[in-house]
Formats: sequence, C-alpha cells, structure tokens
Amino acid sequence: MIYFDNSSTSFPKAPGIQKALDEYINNYPFNISRGNYRASYTLEEKVYNVRESIKAFFNASETSNVVFTSGVTASLNTFIRGFHKQGDHVLVSPMEHNAVMRPLEAMRKDGIITYTVIDKDDIFTGNIKKYIKPNTTSLIVNHASNVTGDVIDINALGVEAKRYGLAFAVDSAQSAGEINIDARNIDFLAFTAHKGILSLQGVGGAVISKGVETRIKPLVFGGTGSRSSSFEMPDFLPDKFEAGTGNIPGIIALGEGINYINTVTLDRIHDHKIALRDEFIKGVSEIDNFEVVSLQNNDFVGVVSLIHKNKDLAEISNSLDRDFNICTRVGLHCAPLLHMTLGTFEKGGTLRFSFSYFNTSSEVKECILALKTLA
Repeated sequence: MIYFDNSSTSFPKAPGIQKALDEYINNYPFNISRGNYRASYTLEEKVYNVRESIKAFFNASETSNVVFTSGVTASLNTFIRGFHKQGDHVLVSPMEHNAVMRPLEAMRKDGIITYTVIDKDDIFTGNIKKYIKPNTTSLIVNHASNVTGDVIDINALGVEAKRYGLAFAVDSAQSAGEINIDARNIDFLAFTAHKGILSLQGVGGAVISKGVETRIKPLVFGGTGSRSSSFEMPDFLPDKFEAGTGNIPGIIALGEGINYINTVTLDRIHDHKIALRDEFIKGVSEIDNFEVVSLQNNDFVGVVSLIHKNKDLAEISNSLDRDFNICTRVGLHCAPLLHMTLGTFEKGGTLRFSFSYFNTSSEVKECILALKTLA
C-alpha cells in the first residue's frame, strides 16, 4: 500500500510508540493526580515529562501552559467558545478548517459574535489593519492548509495582532511536526498528535500564553485531582482545562512522537516532504488535464491538491485505491471556506495527496505512472 493521506492521519506512526504503550499497559495503567501510591506518581512524572517536551518543542514559556485535550478541534472550541463574549468581532484567514468555522458560525447564529474572512492576498502579506473594527478581539489562522499546503507567516501575523491588541490563535494541525513553531508569538496554539507528530488519534492540546488563560472560560467542568474541596474549577493551568480522566496512553504516545521528530529534526522532515511534493508536481505537470490547485503562495508543507478537466475525482481516487493500492482523499476536506476561495467548491473539491517522512521517491514515481494511466 502507498499511503498519501497523511494530512488526515499519519501512517506509519513513529517508531517507539508501540513499546512505550506496552510498558504503560503492563506497568502503569493508572490515573494521575488521583492515587497516593508510587506507581501513580511515576506515571505522573512521565506525563509531566511529555509536557516538558512539548514546551521545548514549541518554545513555550512555562510547562504549565501546555494543556492536553482530545485534539485540535477540542482546543479550538475551547478558545472560540471560551474566549469570546457578546458583541466580539473575529478575524479569520480564508484557509480555515471547519474546526474553526463551525463554532464561529454557531456563535454568529446565536447572535454572540460576528466574523470577517480576510482576503487571501492580505493574509499572506499581513495586511489586517483594514479589517479591524473597534470590537475586534481576536485573529484566528490556519498555519498550513490541509488542502493545498500553503503556509501562512504566523510570526509576522503575531506581531501585527499584538500591535492592534488582538488575541492571536493558531491551528497547527498541518504544520506541527514539519515546521518550527515559536509559541512565544502566539496567544493560543492548538496542536494534535496524529498528523505531523506521527502519533495517535484522540489526543492533542494547546499552548496558552501567560495571562490569556484568565480570559478563557473552560468548556468542560469536573474533577482534576486538585482543590477537590471546591465546587468550582481551579483557575490555574493546566488544571483549568483538564477536567476528568485524560487520555494518558495517548499522551505517552505523543511524547514518543515528539522524541522521534527531535531525533530526525524538523528541517530534515520538511526538506524530505517538500522534495516529494516538488517531484510529484513535476510529474503531474507532464500529464494532460490535471491541474495543481493552490493560493500561489511561496511556502508550503507536503500537501498537493489536483483537479481534472473532465473526469470525476472520486472515480480517480477509487481507481487509485482499487487498481494501484494508492490511498488518497477526495472532496472538500472539511475546509469548504478555502474551496470557495479556490473556486473548487462547486466542483466538489479536489483530489489530495499528502506526504510523510516515511514516503519515498519511488512511491511518487509509481503514483505518477498510475495517474498517467487514469488520465
């Protein structure tokens, strides 16, 4: 099988995860902050060490600023629903996933907030001033598109957001594990484990800058193992946003993904994926009727989307799987806003190929031959 659907979830996973999970299941299948015995404390230290790894990975200011959730969607909902109040105005990029657009739209329909989508040319040049209103409180951007691979300069946007007093939130679902991210320029960084970090589904988190957590209300309330005498949630990080039993095996696996990436290095991973992307695009350019779709940006992650002039993309994707054992994804990719910007919404979206550090040049060549056959 040739797997080119890594933007959905990575395959294979990072080496070391299975061994770490075996150790957890056989020796430490407990809870943390809820047991007064040595084995529980040992596990708590392991979880703390993963927080430390994530702090270093994203250059966060403090370990406690790292909060675990079930993934990017839960993290973004925490920011969108917990930070914004009646009458707020929100700015978003044209590349947003439904993890941003659906909670925003729900709050808009409830009459709580309004939002504006920044033009694609302005988001890449950092020109946000003309969109800001007196009630604008935040800027939310998708660091890298899950459709085209286009990358937004979040460092420059973070400076602009700070200049105008906006809280700056970043969705790193497609960039974490491939591009270096400095959380010091970001107020709320949402991340997930199962894509670029090469770990498991169902776990991720957020890095929340100091002071911003006081402006965000938790969405989930419950036990934390701290201040158990109070009916109110703790007001400190990370407990404020970690009610209930966490996905501890997922956190352990997340730590292994971070360790593997640190061993390989982000630069090496990114260079490899971009080399595969470039080779793929060159091969596709020699096939009639296929067209690469992007926002014509200059910075990308290892993702490519295609359209075909006269063939149904779902048929092509199914043929790639059935006849060539090549896994892709076709459709709107939970990002209808971007497809509206690209002009591919009415056509049903694009055919996407997303590469991993574990993919090879020979796999790309085999895929190009398959596309030539199907074209």
